[in-house]
Amino acid sequence: MTDDASAPLGSVEYDPTTDAYYTNYAGDVAPPSAVVPSAIAEITGRGVETLQPLQEVVDPDALDHIFREPTGDREDVEIAFTYAGHDVTVSGSGVVVIESVACEA
Repeated sequence: MTDDASAPLGSVEYDPTTDAYYTNYAGDVAPPSAVVPSAIAEITGRGVETLQPLQEVVDPDALDHIFREPTGDREDVEIAFTYAGHDVTVSGSGVVVIESVACEA
């Protein structure tokens, strides 16, 4: 999968070449604070309600505000954080990249 927002909104796709999952968001329609937990729940097969609350990791309102409209001068902006055992990167282009955190032996 390429780094664009062309996939259907809310779909989660795995790219074996990067070993990462990709999804997208659309500002107020499906803000990042809703997309991230839903995508991780889908990836892990867990219910959203069983995941750590997103607000324990990042301010959901601030995250949504920054990426309200995923175009224009915000396209180069990225916010990265670790949530529910995954590294998450939300970009201004509308793409969310989710990678499993490597477990140390």
